Amino acid sequence: MAVDTNARLDIGRVINRTFGAIGGNLVTFVTLAALLAGLPAVVATVVSGEMTKSFYAVDASTVDAATAYGVVARGIGIALLTGLIAMASNYVLVGAVTHGSVIFWNGRTASLGECLSTSLRHLLPLIGAALLVGICCGIGLIALIVPGLILAIMWSVVSPAIVMESGSVTGSMQRSRELTRGNRWRIFWLLVIYFVVNIIVRSAIYAPMGLLSEQAQAAALVTGNGFVPLMVVTALYGTFNAVIAAAGTAALYFELRVLKDGVSTDELAKIFE
Repeated sequence: MAVDTNARLDIGRVINRTFGAIGGNLVTFVTLAALLAGLPAVVATVVSGEMTKSFYAVDASTVDAATAYGVVARGIGIALLTGLIAMASNYVLVGAVTHGSVIFWNGRTASLGECLSTSLRHLLPLIGAALLVGICCGIGLIALIVPGLILAIMWSVVSPAIVMESGSVTGSMQRSRELTRGNRWRIFWLLVIYFVVNIIVRSAIYAPMGLLSEQAQAAALVTGNGFVPLMVVTALYGTFNAVIAAAGTAALYFELRVLKDGVSTDELAKIFE
């Protein structure tokens, strides 16, 4: 069939597909997100709290510079490690949700085990892509912010490409670059919509507990007063946020495949048969 390579991404259709997939796989997707995003978010928060406590415990007037620098370096190293682990688990989540979404769009329902096992078959490429994309985007964000955003948009469908097309890390990054070409501004605006929704949801979850500000969260971690509520809302927010992001990435990948390659839902689903 003839494919219009200049066709524009329909943002509304991506959003509809996103929530359609979530509604049709709610228990499966929420469980996956809780395991692969909510739990890591809680762990990262606890680690952050321990780092904060160690910083407060350092008395600059009595500790030598080498010790102080060591505490800071260790904290930065742990933060980077937990961040990379969280990103890797997120890539696995997106892969699992992509499988479940494509199966759903083809009129069937995939089990939690099926979604997870499909993604785990590509575990090493997914971890490799998470590390490489994370490092490159991080450098871009530190440099001038804009380059980091451009790279993030360009590689926004790397994880689905790995799972659906069994590509290598660099091959899938190139594939994502090809799929997003010509629609990156539309993907940017899709991310803006997601960002706004994310802020609203975060406020709705954290504000009732009085934990919306970073200062309130830091106080809960350091003093222990409000620690349990913070863990609960962190898990809820991390899970909800991950479900939307993962299903949205799957929907974005599917729509881009339709635009660029002219594939249908059943053609994508046959990959898993």
